[in-house]
Amino acid sequence: MRMIWNITGDSIDLDILLLEVFEYYIEHQANQFYVTNPYDHRSKMDELLHNIDIINTYLVKLKQDVIQPPAGYSQTDLGRIHAQWVSLHKKYPRIDYVCKRFDDAAPVVFYDTNKIIHALEESFVAVVDNRSGKDVPNPFGNHIFSWGNSNIQVEFINLGRTTFNRYLYFATTEWEDTNNFEELWGKLRINLNRPYDQSVPKQYKDWCRENKEQPVGEKILLANFRDLEKNLSTYRQMWVNNMALDGNYIFFAS
Repeated sequence: MRMIWNITGDSIDLDILLLEVFEYYIEHQANQFYVTNPYDHRSKMDELLHNIDIINTYLVKLKQDVIQPPAGYSQTDLGRIHAQWVSLHKKYPRIDYVCKRFDDAAPVVFYDTNKIIHALEESFVAVVDNRSGKDVPNPFGNHIFSWGNSNIQVEFINLGRTTFNRYLYFATTEWEDTNNFEELWGKLRINLNRPYDQSVPKQYKDWCRENKEQPVGEKILLANFRDLEKNLSTYRQMWVNNMALDGNYIFFAS
């Protein structure tokens, strides 16, 4: 199965984690998903490039090696720049204030550069909505629930709280508002973060035992992007090109 953008035709191959669930979901929900939270990656990258240019003028005056700007959204480059930023501050703990001799804004430029790097790294997450406003029953029960992260997940917008959410927010048996994905709504969470498995927290299991609850998972993990680490820069550029393009909805096909 692939995730496809309708306007550009760009696509990413998927490794399906729950095939029966995924097929049921796209069959019963409108298979046409629009980004609800577009992010201006290009403007943020322009900010980073601008700040690096400014910092490099300081480094030239201090006779230090300059920072090479990133080539696109490569995590290798973002990681390198962050490591260089850290190294500078380890070697010269007051470098931002030393550079204030050249530019009153230097401390802000140094601080913002670090924040921008992390903002870019964390920005490849989107909630997409098929705009149906409808739910479909979950016929699979709670055995499909999991932990950790996958690149495509069902977004929880159900009426009520999951059992784990009740645990997190100190629920008691006095009130009952449990909803463990009893319905599947037309929203997905898509991300380019590293997938990982996670075990059930011991404290949550203890709470469930004390409250006579079954410790079920908190997420429905549907699929991962194939060869994510190998293709991360390509997928990020594809994301930037497509996610902010008006009307460019996502659909899934074999």
